[in-house]
Amino acid sequence: MLRALLLSLALLSITGEAFALTVSWTCNPEPDMKEYRVESSKDAGKSWGIEATWPHPKPCTSPVSMGITRYMVPGERLFRLFAIDTAGNVARQPSEPASYAVKPSPIGNPGGQEEAALPPSPYVPPIDPPPAPPPVVPLPMPPPVVQPGDLTGLRAVDVSSTSGMLEFEAVAGSGADIRRSIAPIKWGQASSLSCTVDGDCPMANLLPDTVYQAQGVRYFGVMNQGATYGPLSPVVEFRTPPIVVPTPAVPPPPAVVTLQQAIQGGLNLCLTKKLAHTACMRALSEAVGKVNP
Repeated sequence: MLRALLLSLALLSITGEAFALTVSWTCNPEPDMKEYRVESSKDAGKSWGIEATWPHPKPCTSPVSMGITRYMVPGERLFRLFAIDTAGNVARQPSEPASYAVKPSPIGNPGGQEEAALPPSPYVPPIDPPPAPPPVVPLPMPPPVVQPGDLTGLRAVDVSSTSGMLEFEAVAGSGADIRRSIAPIKWGQASSLSCTVDGDCPMANLLPDTVYQAQGVRYFGVMNQGATYGPLSPVVEFRTPPIVVPTPAVPPPPAVVTLQQAIQGGLNLCLTKKLAHTACMRALSEAVGKVNP
């Protein structure tokens, strides 16, 4: 019953001075009550000493008062009570402490008395158990990494001696890294092409009559900044045609003219234009000059 007893203990009053002090408290009516242990502290509760053990009155009447007649150095004091039952069990906790300022005696301190040391209190405050650790909250599982699919449809179109186009099947929400080099392609050394969102990758400055190879990969995110890449596509190979140098045109051979054809042509010119004798002879001479040797 000491727990109930402890809760009902209360210091009612403390009166007196350096040589005479009275401590009073309410009586506890528990049937197994035996006595009270009165303790005091002069250092604000850092240490406690036993003033006395005071019997429980029967019948239980309040207030219960105990006189203290030893010399006390004037100053602030704390007092507390422990309940003890007939089996010798001491309350697990004391009453709430009461504060009192001990006043100097009107007659001073004749003889220069010193305050006697009290037996130390055996009470050890219970140590609160450490707080329970916070519950372990499991970290949320990271979202599954979505891998980009295969890059498909890679092919070379409109290939000329120095230019061409690589095409692939574009997928919304993903990027593509398309590279090409002279065969055989080495991915880490091949140059990346600039492609449109529609999957067109123009090629310029190609070498004529050269075998090239191209390869690509699809990715999510920003390339070279933690992007997630899919598998490399199959290698696509194409060849640029050679540059064709046009052959210069060969003039046709002169028409074959016989002597008879030349003379006949000259005479026809003379008659048609009614040339005079001198002019006609000149026309005949020019016509004969066209005769093939």
